[in-house]
Amino acid sequence: MKVLVLDAHSVAALAVVRSLGRRGISADVAGEEGDFSLAFRSRYAGRKILYPGAASDLRAFLDFFRNLLRAGEYDYVIPATDRSIVPLHERGRELPGAERLVLPEKSQLETVLDKEKTLRLALEEGVPLPATSVWGEAGFSPPAGFPLVVKSRFSRYLALERIVADPGVAFVRDREELEKVCRQRDALIPRPLVQETIIGEGYGFFVLARAGEPLLTFAHRRLREEDPRGSRSSCCESVLPDPEMARSALKLIRRLGWTGVAMVEFKRDRRDGIFKLMEVNGRFWGSLPLALAAGADFPYALLRMLAGETVPGYTSRAGVRARYLRADLEHLIGVFRGAPPGWEGPFPGRLRTLGEVLADFARPGTSGFTLTLDDPRPGLAELARFLFRDLPRRLIHM
Repeated sequence: MKVLVLDAHSVAALAVVRSLGRRGISADVAGEEGDFSLAFRSRYAGRKILYPGAASDLRAFLDFFRNLLRAGEYDYVIPATDRSIVPLHERGRELPGAERLVLPEKSQLETVLDKEKTLRLALEEGVPLPATSVWGEAGFSPPAGFPLVVKSRFSRYLALERIVADPGVAFVRDREELEKVCRQRDALIPRPLVQETIIGEGYGFFVLARAGEPLLTFAHRRLREEDPRGSRSSCCESVLPDPEMARSALKLIRRLGWTGVAMVEFKRDRRDGIFKLMEVNGRFWGSLPLALAAGADFPYALLRMLAGETVPGYTSRAGVRARYLRADLEHLIGVFRGAPPGWEGPFPGRLRTLGEVLADFARPGTSGFTLTLDDPRPGLAELARFLFRDLPRRLIHM
């Protein structure tokens, strides 16, 4: 079979290419012009293809994929991040050959791309959530207590034929800052969400499903996060899924009738121990290398499902660790900078964090997101870029 993986800049794309390559399936890789493309550097990557970025030129992006899909060279074209998923979902489904795009059904994807719709669905299903308000809604009243979290409803948003990127989560300290940030976010992407800050460990429940029924599942907890206040994993480990978390996640997957891969993200609230839904991502995820290290081969299982074949089984393994070295170094820098003004939640200690980060260099069995023994070039190139370009900039601003 012929496979093309998009979003070569991402850890997820690199993990998909490695997964298939280790199975003897050579995947071609495509990335945006001007990107630092991790997956291009993989020994498992086939042909490397550049395409125009949708955010800079949506028309050129669609023209490129119109020609690519019409040519019919690939059986499956797999978008790995919202950078390509959103424009292909919004404008690419009517292109000739669009059936080769590995995308969930339109109505399913519309729900998970919009965090407001996701949260409303979760409310209907009785899935626990952080206290949440929607800016711009009649009678808007923010949740009690600061700091609060401001999130855009979409990670990518199509406005007037232009793709707008989410600037990221903001933590606000008072009402004045809340209103300022919400007005700024609303001007970019309408109706941002305002949530209480949940202090607790982050968990992910991952699933490959067909028509809402799970074929393969996996779970992890975050040990460290790139932003010490909460963000994506920099170090994580596999866990046996908590029954309540799994029940909540599968309620959503079944209600959606989901077909494809998805990540359902939770935080376990330190106050009451309840797993509270953060978001649902209808795509491959950045910590996919951990699932592969633990034996849950989601990319290969997805292709088997698409081909109408039996999805290989998997025995859950707890305690498998993986880390994203570049993000772990960002975590360490964030800890040494210290808690930002107005932050009232717990914050990691400097010496303890340094010890934990250093210990993972010597801990047997800790695998890397990008730096692996069988395919070292992507991770080494990324590390060199961080040490000689990004790190000096960070240190200047410390």
